[in-house]
Amino acid sequence: MHALATNISSPYQRILDGLNSAILLFGADLRLRYINPAGEMLSEVSARHLIGQHFEHLINTPLCSAKDLQNVLRTVHPITQHEISVSLLKTKEITVDM
Repeated sequence: MHALATNISSPYQRILDGLNSAILLFGADLRLRYINPAGEMLSEVSARHLIGQHFEHLINTPLCSAKDLQNVLRTVHPITQHEISVSLLKTKEITVDM
C-alpha cells in the first residue's frame, strides 16, 4: 500500500492497488495524488517520484489537455477517450483509454 496516497480510504486503496489496470488519480489542481502499482509499472517510475507532478508533465496528448480537464471540473461533464496515443513522461508512447 502506498503511504503517499491521499484521500483514499484503506479498503478502496487496497482494491485499486490490486488492479492490473493503471490508475492515476489527480486532484483539482491537476497534480497526481495517487498511482497504483500497475501505473508505476507502466510508467517505470515509482509513486514517490510521481506524486505531486502536474498532469501535463506526466501525460501529453492533443486529445486531452489540462484545459480540457479543468473544463470537466468546472462543468462536471466527464469526457472519455478510447485508444488514444499519449506520451507518458515525455519519453514513452502508449495507447490508453482515459
